[in-house]
Amino acid sequence: MVPPAGRAPLLGVPLGASRVHRKRADPLALGLQVRRRPPIFRSGGRPQSDDDPALRAAPRREFVHRRGVRDGPDPTGATAPHAAHARVPDGGGALPAATSASRRRRRRLIDDRPASRACYCENVELFDSFRARFPFELDDFQVEAIRAIEAGQSVIVSAPTGAGKTLVAEFAIHLALAQGRRIAYTTPLKALSNQKFADFVRAYGEDQVGILTGDVKVNPHARVLVMTTEILRNALYGGGMEDLGFIVLDECHYMGDEGRGTVWEEIIVNAPSDVALVALSATVANVNEIADWISIVHRPIVPIYHPTRPVPLSFAIADLAGDVHDYERVRAGRVRVVGDESRGPDERSRWFTRRVVDPPVLIDELASRGWLPAIYFIFSRVGCERALDDVLQEGKSLLTRDEARGVDAAIREAVADSPALGESTLNQTVFAGLRLGVGLHHAGVLPGLKRLIEVLFERGRCKVVFATETMSLGIHMPAKWAAAASIRKASASSPSTRATDSTRSSA
Repeated sequence: MVPPAGRAPLLGVPLGASRVHRKRADPLALGLQVRRRPPIFRSGGRPQSDDDPALRAAPRREFVHRRGVRDGPDPTGATAPHAAHARVPDGGGALPAATSASRRRRRRLIDDRPASRACYCENVELFDSFRARFPFELDDFQVEAIRAIEAGQSVIVSAPTGAGKTLVAEFAIHLALAQGRRIAYTTPLKALSNQKFADFVRAYGEDQVGILTGDVKVNPHARVLVMTTEILRNALYGGGMEDLGFIVLDECHYMGDEGRGTVWEEIIVNAPSDVALVALSATVANVNEIADWISIVHRPIVPIYHPTRPVPLSFAIADLAGDVHDYERVRAGRVRVVGDESRGPDERSRWFTRRVVDPPVLIDELASRGWLPAIYFIFSRVGCERALDDVLQEGKSLLTRDEARGVDAAIREAVADSPALGESTLNQTVFAGLRLGVGLHHAGVLPGLKRLIEVLFERGRCKVVFATETMSLGIHMPAKWAAAASIRKASASSPSTRATDSTRSSA
């Protein structure tokens, strides 16, 4: 594929090349196009205190250079502009690849632009009309991001789940429509694209919003176009989009993914310089370093870091008996959990096992404690389907009669709209599970059926969903708890990789 005129490809690297190919490519040739390799994303906003159980729940991860050299926290404590929100807290401020010179260069580029933390939006009426849409006061980090976008700057926002990152992107949409320009809202998943499309249609109307994924193509010439990242990457190589003013990169930490991360890199490198980027993530801790790289390869970008989590997290461990124990009590040794590796060889045979609690047993425990609805992450399709079969064999419904009637009506409506949904054996199994209040969500489930499960879950008529990582990114699902059968997921490049965002449990 030949890139558009005036934009050179990454020299020495084939388009769409993996990170391995990038590493093996001629560094000098790479340097002609991108003066520094993109940094590795570090996931997880760091807890503010060593007393936070989240900090003790997982080993502290240091930054890893591509050449394998590890570095600890930044001893200088250097920060980017707008330090009130941009600074990464202690314990998460490792920015070894972001040199002092690169910070000074980005600071000069940003400070030359009209916006600053002390100023107000130039278009007061535009800002007020946007703020009037919400029945709450905007947080400082949201106002800071809005001011930067209104002044023509790019922003990268790292804030916890539920803090209101999407509101920043919505202002970019509001501004694009006011200016008569187009905005591309990209997501890594088709399911997330479908949900954003539905949300934006309700907010801005069918005429203004379109969607482009591998499965769906609706209103492709709309001002607000929701799409997967691969679709936008291909569009940029094919000549770009007319009147494009903004690109939203939702879940931008996917740039650190070994398999698909190059897609995000190519979008950033090949996006026109007059297009503002709005990058959003809940798990990027090294926002300053990512901002340094983007400022070099595209244009200056304002990093905004907001560490406050509006919904506190609690952590628990379920043993083979289905009993749920507070993580802190288990860690302190006050509770013996069936499945723990004990110290003595005799006790080891009694307590140590690789098995996990049977899904129906854990669901009963969660239901008895009022912890439903819940998402149960099992990182394989076979595992999810096996768990659903176990629930069907148990035959216990989680729904009231009225809820069950509502589910039946929704299934009949979905099959009437798409008769193909009623033909698959797997779909019939999923329908049987939904009638008990349990759903299934993985890449092998048809898009129409996945959307039905998502809608039922949002309405409270699906109490538990067995899911792979297809539900772990950005999809707004009203779950009280998230359970994970494992904290590791097998991958093609290594025996196992640590699951991050998917293993978090909230109450």
